[in-house]
Amino acid sequence: MKNQYVEQRLKKELEEITPNVIDGALEKCSGVSQSAKIVKKRPKVWQMCAAAAAVLVLVIGGAFFINNLNAVDSVIGLDVNPSLEISINKNERVLSVTAVNKDAEGILDGMDLAGTDLKVAVNALIGSMYTNGYISENQNSVLVSVKSDSQERGEALKQELLAYVENALANKQVEGAVVSLNVDNSDSLGQLAESWGVSQGKATLIEAILAADPSQKAEELAELSINDLNLLAQSKHISSVDVSGSASTGSYIGAKKAQQVIDDKLPGCVISEFEMDWENGRMVYEGEAYLDGVEYEFEVDALTGEIVKWKQDGHGSGALNPSEEYLTLEEAKNNILAKLPEGAVINGIKLDIDDGRAVYEADAYAGSAVYDIEIDAVTGETVKWETKGQNETQTGGNIITEAQAREIVLKKLPSGAVISRIKLDYDDGRRIYEIDAYADSVEYDIEIDAVSGETVKWESERTDFNGSSTNHISADKAREIILERFPNGSIIEFETDIDDGKYEGEIIHENVRYEFEISAFSGEIVKLKNEGAVQQAKISREQAVEIINGRLPGCTIMELEFDEDDDRPVYEGEARQNGIEYEFVIDAVTGSIIEWEVDD
Repeated sequence: MKNQYVEQRLKKELEEITPNVIDGALEKCSGVSQSAKIVKKRPKVWQMCAAAAAVLVLVIGGAFFINNLNAVDSVIGLDVNPSLEISINKNERVLSVTAVNKDAEGILDGMDLAGTDLKVAVNALIGSMYTNGYISENQNSVLVSVKSDSQERGEALKQELLAYVENALANKQVEGAVVSLNVDNSDSLGQLAESWGVSQGKATLIEAILAADPSQKAEELAELSINDLNLLAQSKHISSVDVSGSASTGSYIGAKKAQQVIDDKLPGCVISEFEMDWENGRMVYEGEAYLDGVEYEFEVDALTGEIVKWKQDGHGSGALNPSEEYLTLEEAKNNILAKLPEGAVINGIKLDIDDGRAVYEADAYAGSAVYDIEIDAVTGETVKWETKGQNETQTGGNIITEAQAREIVLKKLPSGAVISRIKLDYDDGRRIYEIDAYADSVEYDIEIDAVSGETVKWESERTDFNGSSTNHISADKAREIILERFPNGSIIEFETDIDDGKYEGEIIHENVRYEFEISAFSGEIVKLKNEGAVQQAKISREQAVEIINGRLPGCTIMELEFDEDDDRPVYEGEARQNGIEYEFVIDAVTGSIIEWEVDD
């Protein structure tokens, strides 16, 4: 309609300038003779031709201009609990605002933002969320996502939106936390978002958390607020998510009170690990504590302060002295990061006893280098510093994240494909991601370069396992089934057996380990085997690591898992030193190495 209106206006204006001659102007132009008589009238005819051409240019140009203004350049996601998607043109004018969920419908009630500047629209929407109680001191996180065909354009918009939201929150005197990320254009992401009932931005954040912690359930995460998801993302140090500010813990008892709960139960203990997490349908503070050489694992309900998990994990090699002034976990992290190259990431850090000395043990990486570090827990002095990966064939470059590797592969796979396994490894002198996936009865075996993202290996074969959601239960449903059988159990292994069409894994319940298999088609538990009491092991996981380091000083342990072999508890794993891989099995009772294989 707008195009027709412009055309009519242009035609009317021109008719007022050259009345009653426009309709035949073009015909006269095409029929002009080269005779001397006609030549005398040529200027007037050309004037009419020019006028007609101007009409065409104005009409076509006007139509192009309007179409350009109406074209969607980018889609902005704005999530708190209300989820909104804002379509804008290249001039950052709002074309439409869509409510993704019911809460968002209330935010938009009576609000027409079409044609407004993006900054104005963001201010109005943040203001409405604040007025309606969705943004507060206790719920201070906002998710901003950008979906654009241009990566450069997407990054620029993300920075703009970060400033808009921060300013809008500051105007409401809220110390906000803004989570910002880019959304890909894949059909699979759109399908996931629709199935979870969330925006594509929130679906991207959920996928990032699942990549860092596959034990989580997507359906449960979809029900959480952006503030809770932000708390999880921060606790898991997800590098693919940018966060400005700190997510509020005001809805929960807080870290200090949770630590006090543990200190009341175990007076004089030293808390060596502590973080917030989502476990069994609730937010918890989880960690480890030491007292008199004994290690304890705990979970504290973040809402009630109730201890929901308490496990004594054997005796250590020595005792932490509660009278000592140990560095906090955060102080230890900062101490180590200050010694590492810029951009380094700490994968894990733990307070422990080594040769009678309290130390913080940390694993970290920067570029292609992997670090195994220990610092004195009192002084911060470096006790151990080992670096691997720098002498590999592949040097330089930053390793892409697991989430980025997933994104790269999913774009190359058919729509609806599912990644069942992803692992960072070495192969022929370079770091790679090994990936297993399936889609439409086809199994894929993929390897991509962990620095460049280029495909190193791509193999596929037909299988009886159909990847369509109507053909089988989801992995999350399979986890739910085994947890219904063993309430409060802990799933320690879980994978998809594509060839046999089943989910299989191991779960620990009341200190007993069970091996299970679940049909992907019926949801029936087709195998359940009692693997015996976990306490049978005399050697701890940390001691197993020490045994391997004694055999291969300075090695990098790639895998280490507890298992049973011929009714004997063992630790199985892989280690790497100077470009050579070693596979090993350690007797978990005696500590002896019972299998050792060199894989060149």
